[in-house]
Amino acid sequence: MEINIEGKWEILFLSWARRLRFKPKNINLFKMAMTHTSLYSKKTKTHRCMYESLEFLGDAVLGLAIAEYIYNTNPGLSPGESTLMRSSIVRSQSLSQVAKNINLPDIILMSKGEENAGGRNKDSILEDAMEAFIGAFYLDKGWNSTKKFIYKIFEKYLEQISHLPVRKDSKSELQEWCQKNQRPLPEYRVIKEEGPDHQKKFQIGIFIEDKFISSGEGKTKKSASQIAAQKALSLLQNIS
Repeated sequence: MEINIEGKWEILFLSWARRLRFKPKNINLFKMAMTHTSLYSKKTKTHRCMYESLEFLGDAVLGLAIAEYIYNTNPGLSPGESTLMRSSIVRSQSLSQVAKNINLPDIILMSKGEENAGGRNKDSILEDAMEAFIGAFYLDKGWNSTKKFIYKIFEKYLEQISHLPVRKDSKSELQEWCQKNQRPLPEYRVIKEEGPDHQKKFQIGIFIEDKFISSGEGKTKKSASQIAAQKALSLLQNIS
């Protein structure tokens, strides 16, 4: 799958789009969304920023679509409960799995080095590509078409919403566990922060009595903290 063979990717993409029953207007927009940053050199910094901007936009569009679905199908939920429900769907594992379900890896353009390193199956790459694709779809087709498309490809996860137990967030559960077991409250520390301002990625570590317990990664400190707390809970409950 070479980017320098004019027309080959476009033919592949149109065939893929037909299977998903949508007709793109601006193929170049989708090509930009499907071109992994490993193909961008310093000379193409503008294109790299466009890819990251599409990823940023897609993340927001996906979050809004799922939030609207939850609002319409689960009236009466508190904002906190709705947020937890949305987070259970819009998470890295779900995004990468949906990408695989629709064969998105087949149309991702990447360097030979990245592909040889297994990049086409990396969850982090599939998550970013899924968001960039949704961003491109939104710009190309508009809100209503994008929302319908999201509901179609996330159908399996949306069907499970009514069966999902509404529970406290992991940070609250971890704090309660510490209090119940007479342990000091957990401390959250930023271990690593990387990426441009509009597309940050954080790694948050949890420490109890200055001892490292677990860490989590996410696009916000809040999401990374929740993942870290979930891991810490699982670990502490198993050894207590």
